[in-house]
Amino acid sequence: MYEIKFSNYLYEDVKSSVNYIKYILQNPAAARRLKNEVKKAYKKVKENPYAYPAAPVECLAQKGYRFIKIKNYLLFFKVREKQIYIERFLYGPRDWINIIGNMN
Repeated sequence: MYEIKFSNYLYEDVKSSVNYIKYILQNPAAARRLKNEVKKAYKKVKENPYAYPAAPVECLAQKGYRFIKIKNYLLFFKVREKQIYIERFLYGPRDWINIIGNMN
C-alpha cells in the first residue's frame, strides 16, 4: 500500500473551493458533496495511483504528474516509490498548467 503525503497548497485549494461553493454560491449541500468526493478520490489514488493518467500536458507529465477528475476539478499528484504526493486541487478552467508548472 502507498503512503499519502499532502502538500500545503492542497489544503488551501480544497478549502477555498469548498468555501466558494458554500458561501459565494450559497450551496452548502454541493460543498459537502465535493468535499466527500475529494476524500473518496484520496482513497482511490492510494489503492492504485497508476490507474489514473499522466497529466494531459507534456511538460507536466514529464515531471511525473498524474491526475484524477472530480466534478469540475482536477486533483494532481505524483508517485515516487511507495509514496503519493497529492499536490494540487484546481478548478478545471483555471490556468492549472502555469500554476503547477511554476511550483517546481
